[in-house]
Amino acid sequence: MNKLTHFKPQAEFLCDSQGNILVDFIGKVENFKNDLSVVKRKVNYFGFIGHKLKSKHKYYAHYYNDKTIEIVNKVYWQDLKVFGYTFENSTWNQISYLFRDTLILSQYFNLEKIKFKLNKLSKLK
Repeated sequence: MNKLTHFKPQAEFLCDSQGNILVDFIGKVENFKNDLSVVKRKVNYFGFIGHKLKSKHKYYAHYYNDKTIEIVNKVYWQDLKVFGYTFENSTWNQISYLFRDTLILSQYFNLEKIKFKLNKLSKLK
């Protein structure tokens, strides 16, 4: 795997060449609890999964300045458009780690494998 794959826009993985979203569900970190519930219902998983490593960092917008916003906007313009994120007055209107922490549930994924991973996570608490 190319080392730079991690930095590719998510839209390259989740959309076809016309920009149509190819997955059934995209969860976002800012909606983690509710979106995880959607995934759990979809795979018939009813166990508990806690949030073990909650961050005490400030809201992400505090870490961006005009230059970094410009860079992110240039590199990830398609992600911002597809997933509904915008910049407003040099700060994020909405933000998440959509570049690496997006929950994805697709008809192409093996639901039993997802259920297995959820079971494994619940045993780590």
